[in-house]
Amino acid sequence: MFIIEPLKAQDRKDFDCGEDALNRYLRERATQDIKRRLNRVFVAIEEGKSQVIGYYTLAATTVEAEKLPPSHTKHLPKYPIPAALLGKLAVDKGWAKQGLGKLLLANAIRRVQVLEKEIGIHVLVVDPLTDDLIRFYTPFGFLHIPPERRLFLFTDGIAD
Repeated sequence: MFIIEPLKAQDRKDFDCGEDALNRYLRERATQDIKRRLNRVFVAIEEGKSQVIGYYTLAATTVEAEKLPPSHTKHLPKYPIPAALLGKLAVDKGWAKQGLGKLLLANAIRRVQVLEKEIGIHVLVVDPLTDDLIRFYTPFGFLHIPPERRLFLFTDGIAD
């Protein structure tokens, strides 16, 4: 059983997702970004343990309306649209291919769904670095509008 909670004092020194930048971020910069209120970091741990086995970050951002597909901009103003950014999502190599990434993504979407009821959020965006990651996100309803790598999940499309 997994628990997903805000990053606090969980053990992250052995976290290894295979991507050095994501490993370093969790170990060296995540706490600083939280203190500076730049984002929030949520970690997955096994129940009763403290070792981080996965994490994701959420932050506020905006998106230019002209960057969105025309089908979603008909009634939008021409100024930047409020959005949430799923900045990072990583799973420890020892937990890869076990559905933890999907569980983390579902948790992030649920958090955005709750926030959307309290503040203006029109879309959840993610900037996947690879084509494999684009393929990971699209089954969850994220729209890919080439040639951009950015993906969009509109909050009106998130089921309650």
